[in-house]
Amino acid sequence: GNVAAFEAGGEYFTARVDLTNTALREISRGYFYDASGNAITPEAIADDDTITLMKLGYLFLGTDNVIIVTYNAPTYSTAEPASPATGDMWFNLNTKKWMQRGSTSWNDATCAFIGEVITDDSAQTVGARPADFYANFNDDNTFDIESVETSVVQIKSKSQFNKLSVYGNELKFWNNPVIWDISDLDSGESEVASVDVFAYIKENGDRVMSLLAPYNNLGDMRGYYHPYEAWRYVGKVFNDSGSDFELFSVRNSPENLLINT
Repeated sequence: GNVAAFEAGGEYFTARVDLTNTALREISRGYFYDASGNAITPEAIADDDTITLMKLGYLFLGTDNVIIVTYNAPTYSTAEPASPATGDMWFNLNTKKWMQRGSTSWNDATCAFIGEVITDDSAQTVGARPADFYANFNDDNTFDIESVETSVVQIKSKSQFNKLSVYGNELKFWNNPVIWDISDLDSGESEVASVDVFAYIKENGDRVMSLLAPYNNLGDMRGYYHPYEAWRYVGKVFNDSGSDFELFSVRNSPENLLINT
């Protein structure tokens, strides 16, 4: 099914529509920003809550400084898309160029993709997601995480020597293990029992924990990242009913194949 935008309880998110099973899948929450540049964070959604279909637009900036908007998802392929509509966008993987569908043919759009927007039924923009800036992304990640002990709400790297690429920044950690403590929760977040807690590293090498799960950005950023911050995910731990980290619940980031195999 297609990816569409939705609203529930003031939160805007995207999901792939599974028409066969009448379900929403591959949901991206905490994905958009409001007019002030603040993240639109996830809200609690309960049974029988109303979920409203919104309009999802894709933005491109032309070399003439004109913004192009399309409400059909762009296509990435080597062959021309079948049954296109006028205004559709296609990234030709052979020529590495964006093409726009005219009335009868595909034309060079001379533009760059700059982001996505959500609009309401009055055509007012209520959320936006900019495209990520270019960086020399790579998948370097040597972190292998473990619990400290039952009575200490911490996890740490097993090795004193680690290397990690965060949004194109090559970080090296020498001579000391990296430690995450529940007190390292992101500002605005509070400890919650019986949930997973996720460990991240910021671009400057600082550690931070969050209750927000990462997104799989392996395709373009070569790793798992926080939904709206440029923080690389390295592992998670379960905070049990007594608000202690379970000793054997630590999991490393999935892309770290050297450690996870």
